[in-house]
Amino acid sequence: MTKTFILSTLELDSPALAVEEILSELAAKTAVSPLLKNTVGIISCHHEFVHSEVVAAVCAALPFDVCGMVASPSSTGDRTGSLVLQIYCITADDVEFEIVLTPPLVTDPYPAVYASYKAAADKRDTPPRLALFYGPFMQANSGDEYLNALTKAYKGVPIFGSLAVDDTQDFANSYTIHNGAHFSDRAVLVLAYGNISPRFYVSNISPGRISEKAAIITKSSGHLVQEVNGRPVREYFADMGLAKASELRFAMSMLAFVIDYNDDTPLVARMFVIATDDGHALYAGGMPEGAHMYLAPSDKTDVLHTTGITLKEISGELDNLTARGTPASGALIHTCVARAISMGMDTFAELDLIKDTLFGKIPYLATYSGGEFCPTTMDMNRFHNNSLVICVF
Repeated sequence: MTKTFILSTLELDSPALAVEEILSELAAKTAVSPLLKNTVGIISCHHEFVHSEVVAAVCAALPFDVCGMVASPSSTGDRTGSLVLQIYCITADDVEFEIVLTPPLVTDPYPAVYASYKAAADKRDTPPRLALFYGPFMQANSGDEYLNALTKAYKGVPIFGSLAVDDTQDFANSYTIHNGAHFSDRAVLVLAYGNISPRFYVSNISPGRISEKAAIITKSSGHLVQEVNGRPVREYFADMGLAKASELRFAMSMLAFVIDYNDDTPLVARMFVIATDDGHALYAGGMPEGAHMYLAPSDKTDVLHTTGITLKEISGELDNLTARGTPASGALIHTCVARAISMGMDTFAELDLIKDTLFGKIPYLATYSGGEFCPTTMDMNRFHNNSLVICVF
C-alpha cells in the first residue's frame, strides 16, 4: 500500500532557499510518517524554476528519484498557482518504482519509446501494475505514437500521464524533468510494481454538446488529416464555416473534435492545432481513417459541469473505500490546457472545484496538460485532448 504527501515551494530565485524550504517540509512530514522502503517524487512546476536552477538543486537534495514535467498552473488543494513548484511523493514498502528516461524523440519516436520501456520492464518477471508517462510537447509528434509504442511493448498495462505544457504562446519551455535534468525532446516513465491498484476517470464533453451529424475521416496519417468525407479537409472546414479559424494556430481550442473509433469504446476528444501549408489539418492526437468525427463546443459552464460529475463520483467512491477500511492513498489529476482557456479570466475555476470536492479527502496533485493519457476501460489505453483525467490509487 502506498502513502502520499506533498512538498512545495514558491521560491523561484534562490536554489539554496528553495532546497532549505523543501528539506524542512520533508523533515516535518517524515517525522510524523517516515519514508517507507521505496519512494518516488512526481514534480510539477513553472518553467522558470527550471531556468533558475531551482529544479536541479531541489532534485539533487532529495533522497529519492524525482521526475515529471513543466505544467502551469497546478494545485494540491492547499496551494494553487502558476509560479509554484510541487512534488507529489509516493512511498511504499510493497510497491517498487522503476524510472525510465527515453532517448530523444525527434527523429523516430515510436522505436525510442518502445525499446526504452520494454528494456526496463523486461528486467522483471511480471509487468508493471501502472506506468506513469510524462512527455514533452512536440508539435511534430502525436501522443498516440507514444501510447501505441507503450501498448505494443506491454499490452494490458494501464498508462496514465500527460504531455508537458507551459504558459508561453509556442510552448517552447514544455520540458520533462528527470532527477533535476530537463528535456524538450525526451519522455520519462515511472513504472510501479507490486501492491498498487489504480482506478481511472475521464471527463470531456457533455453528450448533449456533441453534434448529431458525423463526418468520416477518409484519409489520414497519424495526427494529420488529409480528407474528410472523401473530400479535402479544407473543403470540410469551409462547409463548417471554419476556413479562417483553421489558418490560425489553436484558434479552435474551444471546439473539440470528438472521435468515435467504432469499436464500442468511449468517445475521445481531439484538439485542432493548425492547417498545414499544403492544406491538411494537424491535430494534437491520432485521427485514424474510418473514424467518425463530431464537433462539440466547449465552454466554462460545460467544463465545470462535466468535472463536477466526475468529482462527485470519485468522492462517493472514496467515502465507500474509507468505510470499508481500505482508503485510497492518493490521486494524480491532469486537465487539458484547452479547458483552462475555457475558464477565461477565472483561471483557477476548475482547480478550485477540484479543491472544493477532494481537498481533505485525499492528497492529490492537479496540473494542466498538453495532452492526457488515461485508460477508458481497464484494458484500453487512450490519448486525450480537451479532457480531465484522474488516477486514484
